[in-house]
Amino acid sequence: MNRQIPIFSLLTFLTVIGFSCCDDPPAAETGTFSLQFTPNFDSETWAPTDTYVNQDGRNVAFSDFKFYLSNITLIKEDGEEIELRSEDFDSEVFLVDLFQGTIDGDEDSHTFEVPVGNYTGLKLNVGVPEIYNGSDPATYDLDHPLGVRSGMHWSWNAGYMFVRIDGRVDSSATKSQPPTLSLIYHAGANGLFRSKAFQAGNDGFEIKSDEVLTYEFDVDVNKCFYNTTEAIDMAERNLTHTGGEGSTSYELAEEVMDNFVNEALTRAPF
Repeated sequence: MNRQIPIFSLLTFLTVIGFSCCDDPPAAETGTFSLQFTPNFDSETWAPTDTYVNQDGRNVAFSDFKFYLSNITLIKEDGEEIELRSEDFDSEVFLVDLFQGTIDGDEDSHTFEVPVGNYTGLKLNVGVPEIYNGSDPATYDLDHPLGVRSGMHWSWNAGYMFVRIDGRVDSSATKSQPPTLSLIYHAGANGLFRSKAFQAGNDGFEIKSDEVLTYEFDVDVNKCFYNTTEAIDMAERNLTHTGGEGSTSYELAEEVMDNFVNEALTRAPF
């Protein structure tokens, strides 16, 4: 026996199915991830205008400390990677200015909306990716991290400084005088691009809906100039604009860069 379905019922059923198929999927829940950097000097709070005593016992003061981070990526427990991008500039490159206390011009911290869930940690690069490193800062907005106002592009040379540290040091034999000798550490070249991951057992975190997770980095200014095996004599080696690979200037820039990545830049406890 053939059973006929009333036309009205059939049309109603198809209409319901049609609307159900066209509904947008529900938006994924998000929470706020806040990125923050805290400068210090030998684990003590760093005040940019103060004078400190470095690892060689010399008075030292700083007037500028900036660096680029790029491709900051959060890693979920299932392996999915969430790359952070600047909402203001739609860029994966971020400029951190410790002297001004800003990230891309924002004071204190930079926030992002990211999917909720458990994360095992994050990874990042220090420096400007090669695809951008040869670009002209004039092609960006003035306040873009790679723009003219960044103060990180060599006007006389192609490319960006990845880490810029300026200041003064006491160069006297007695190590008892005010800091007067200029310090210029401008490290930047494609060969100095570095990567670092924070994925140890205690680096995991959870993003919860409508909550803010603050992920804080400590940056120890003094550790840019020494590691567990050797130290940079700032009175003797006080200047580098990086130069060509293999030069003494490049070697000094590489030391500063590696010390910054391996020693100075650490994650603060949650």
